[in-house]
Amino acid sequence: MDLSAATLLGVFALLAINRAVHLGEGWYTRRRLFWSVQVVNLLGACFLVTVGVPEFQGPLRVINLLLAGLLVWHILLNNRRLTAALREAARAEAPEEDPRRAELLRRMKGENL
Repeated sequence: MDLSAATLLGVFALLAINRAVHLGEGWYTRRRLFWSVQVVNLLGACFLVTVGVPEFQGPLRVINLLLAGLLVWHILLNNRRLTAALREAARAEAPEEDPRRAELLRRMKGENL
């Protein structure tokens, strides 16, 4: 296996790891794993922008940029999934709604009708 094939295989393995990090119950509690995958995504994107796949040089350099953009997209997608999961977990753990707030909302809805 040459260096180009190994680099591409590494990128595809990283994309598979991005999918696997969200599997299982409570995946958002394993923060070290999550953030290590995020750092590897960032390092992979930087590598693809600076060095890239050796066979994709010249006009094919845009493929390196597309692969780097895909890794950056996964960084953003992973962060969005994490914030949504944390928001949902906080909503599930929150005590019952404050009765004063519920009364105020009920009054506001009644005035707008």
